[in-house]
Formats: sequence, C-alpha cells, structure tokens
Amino acid sequence: MISDPKIQKAVTNIPQRSEKQTDLQKLVGSYVDIGILPQLLNRNSQIVYGRRGTGKTHLAGVLSSKLRERPSTIVVLIDARTLGSTAQFSDSAISLSRRCLSLFRDILGEIHNGILEHAVDHPTSDSNYVLGDLDALSRAATEPFAQRLVKDISERALAKAETRDVAGAQISASSANVAVSSAQSRAAEVEQSSLSVVSHEDKVIFPQIHDVLRRVLERTRTTLFVVIDEWSS
Repeated sequence: MISDPKIQKAVTNIPQRSEKQTDLQKLVGSYVDIGILPQLLNRNSQIVYGRRGTGKTHLAGVLSSKLRERPSTIVVLIDARTLGSTAQFSDSAISLSRRCLSLFRDILGEIHNGILEHAVDHPTSDSNYVLGDLDALSRAATEPFAQRLVKDISERALAKAETRDVAGAQISASSANVAVSSAQSRAAEVEQSSLSVVSHEDKVIFPQIHDVLRRVLERTRTTLFVVIDEWSS
C-alpha cells in the first residue's frame, strides 16, 4: 500500500477512462503504439473493435490528434453516446427508418459544426462562400423533402359569339347613301385547370448532401475525416 498521502492523491486523481481525460496531450503522451495507429493513418474507411477497456477511445483520441497535424485536414471526433437521438434508437415504438434518420442527422450536425469551426479558425478567400454552403448543408440535413404532385387535370370548352356593326357611306354629286350592316363571328376557347398537392417527406437526399460537402471541402482545400467512438452504444 502507498502510505504517502501526496502519492495516494496523485494516483487516485488519474482518470481510469480515456473519455474522462480532458487534456488531449496527456492522452497522446501516455499512448503506447502496438502497430495499430500506422494502419489507421490513411483515407480508408475502417472499423476498430474490441472489448471494453482495450483502449479504443484512447486510440480514437490519439488518431484524431495525429490527423489534425496535417494542415489540410478537418477531423470530426464524435462520441456516439452524446448524440441526441441515441436514447430513442432503442425505442421500438418509433420506426427503424425514423430512428436511423435521426441519428444520421445528428452526425451531419457534428460534421457541420466541425467544418464551421475549421472555417472560422482557418479563413480563406472563399470563406464567405463556405458559410453559405454550410447553411445549405444545414437545410439539406434538417428540412423535409417537398414534392409537387399533379392530382387532377380538367378541361372546359368555352364558346362565345361576337356581333359587330359595319357602316359604309357613298357620296356623289347627285346623291348620298349610307348603309349599315352587321357581322357575327364565333370563337372557341379551351380552359384547362389542374389540381396540385405538395407532399412533404421527412428524408435526406444523399446526392444533395454529397454535392454540398464536396463544394465545401474544395473551397476550404481540406480533407474530412470522421472518427466515431462508442458506435455500439
């Protein structure tokens, strides 16, 4: 047993979980690589899995720190337990598609905030356009998809008659004559009317999201890395 009170206090104050360590540099300094980190420092989509306490969260923090050392990199580190829709994902009363959509929107919100923070900290000549694109990303992620549908088309024939009076005059040295006649014409018109309804469907359009993200990353001249921790929760 440690008898020195100062040493006891120092030992007991060591966070036992990586997510409780707020100083990222301490996480990086205490990390001992066993060959996993070099395999993750690339642009491939990868999954790291293991039992509780094997250091996955520690690895995610160190990986994010190493990626941020690259000047043209945006890193978004997401703790899935803090997503707003995590609690409702296990609610069977809500449809699976609705639960998945809510979680995906939470992730897009984290990505939006990460890019916005980078754009503010590292402004470029296109920063004003980036802010506009981020607004478009927010709308694409949250607003329901509106679609106009034509429900019914009807036509009606209209006929109308028009009478015109025509007057003529003939004048000579010996007499003067005035003649009045009427002419009638008929015209037909077709009136068309349509009944439309606007339907709102709660979904995210992937091509729209992809287009906005691509434009943002081109204007910020960066590559986006998303690191998701505690996904199984």
